[in-house]
Amino acid sequence: MIRRGEPIIMYWNGNTFTDKTPLQFWMNSLITLALGLNEFSIRLVSAISGLVVIAVTTWYSYKRFGAIPALFAWASLALNQVFIWRARSGNLDTLTALLFVLIVFLSLTKLSTKKCIALGVLLALIFLQRTMMLYFGLCIVGMALVYEKEPLGVRAAYIVTIFSFLSLTLLPWIKIGDLRGGPGYVSYFFFDSSHGATNIGTQFAHTEYFLFLYYSLQRRLIIPLLIGVGAALIAWREKKSAIMLFASFSLLFLLSFSEAHNNWYLAPAMPFWSILIAQGIYAVLTVTKRFKLQKAAAILMLIPLLYISYKTFTINIYAIIRGGANEIEKKTATY
Repeated sequence: MIRRGEPIIMYWNGNTFTDKTPLQFWMNSLITLALGLNEFSIRLVSAISGLVVIAVTTWYSYKRFGAIPALFAWASLALNQVFIWRARSGNLDTLTALLFVLIVFLSLTKLSTKKCIALGVLLALIFLQRTMMLYFGLCIVGMALVYEKEPLGVRAAYIVTIFSFLSLTLLPWIKIGDLRGGPGYVSYFFFDSSHGATNIGTQFAHTEYFLFLYYSLQRRLIIPLLIGVGAALIAWREKKSAIMLFASFSLLFLLSFSEAHNNWYLAPAMPFWSILIAQGIYAVLTVTKRFKLQKAAAILMLIPLLYISYKTFTINIYAIIRGGANEIEKKTATY
């Protein structure tokens, strides 16, 4: 982009580059113009996005469930080796996760015209970041509209607003892309740029993504996750519970029937696993409170969490942070 002065059509080794959509490349280019082309400038967007996702997830869990459940949410995400691996590298996954988190959290609130404008823009941005996540974002927004108590006419106006700003945000890129890249350039991103993630069929069925879930949650945290899933299923008529379950598992189930086998595709769902873990811990503390055992239960849960977190950090996370081809890469990753 910088060498050619061309932000719309991307090139790599002299050929048109259509593996990714351009949002993070635009951001990386701006940072590179300011800070120079180096390890730090290319990784900065991923690192900041990962930090914000962890902070927002922890804050939401604290506000909804309290301090101890929030600590579990933090540990399950900040020490998730797949999430941290992508956050310390110059990849697209943590910014994708941040945009998806913003769409979900905005959808959890009572919608208004201003919020629908923001949702339309965010949906466009998530398409420009990773195409397939647009469809999950649209499902989240659709669920939020179903749960809205506004009259049908108001909800129809919200839909028009969302799609208007989604279209207006994408239109310049689509128009210029078609003019400069040819008629098939933009349509390729809509239908073919997912590296097999949207090639769905029973012939591709596999269980790898469930194993990715199991191991990325340090194995033992799967127990509070399952409790949290049960608590959310009991309250499935509430908008928060329904959206949280969809955001946590729809991507996982779709990928289990896809041609793709990459664990980093699950990054947008990981913050919501952490929130369900917090909900599971909250459910346990609520039950034990009735028997005046809440403090004892909290201590009994915190001790293994601290041990698991310490072991995960020293064995897995620190190795990921320090991994790299050379000392400059290692120093940048650590920073």
